[in-house]
Amino acid sequence: MRVHSEKLAIGFALLCHGVEKGRKPIFIFKNLRVCGDCHEFIKGLSKVLRKVFLVRDANRFHKFENGTCSCGDYW
Repeated sequence: MRVHSEKLAIGFALLCHGVEKGRKPIFIFKNLRVCGDCHEFIKGLSKVLRKVFLVRDANRFHKFENGTCSCGDYW
């Protein structure tokens, strides 16, 4: 079974801190690569919620903002 820990972490962060609270970015740190499904999900979520997500995976940092990623979809 595949587990998408990024989605779970974002869900907990939104439950604890809310969407509007301070407009601070949400930071996610993980030791594995971000899968394609989670990458696309976070891109879409950043556009819908107008929130910045910073994800550190095994290779690089990803900054999701306004439906785009800083890696240029090359992860």
